[in-house]
Amino acid sequence: CGKKVEDCERARDSNNGIFDHNHNWERNPKRCPMYLTQLSELDNRWPEDEFECLAMLHRNRSLRLLREAFEKLGEERIKQVDDHFNTITTCGFTYEEILEEDHTLIKYPQIS
Repeated sequence: CGKKVEDCERARDSNNGIFDHNHNWERNPKRCPMYLTQLSELDNRWPEDEFECLAMLHRNRSLRLLREAFEKLGEERIKQVDDHFNTITTCGFTYEEILEEDHTLIKYPQIS
């Protein structure tokens, strides 16, 4: 997931370092699987191929970071920057993808 060990939510009373962050990831949204390909077992939006998973992860992360920039600076300021530097119009994503698409990384099934 890219987090540092000290920033990860991990299994309590365990001594496996970063690997404790993977324990029970299927039921704990604050944890991550060991491998991206495991995501397809839980969320059918994710492909089974590791390269396709990596592309999906990078796409999602890029869109989430762009949306954060919009939220911090505001759409008007972003458009001013884009008018001058073409940062958004050449980034490969549309305004709709950035602002309206669901950027949920993992959709967990309802557990009853």
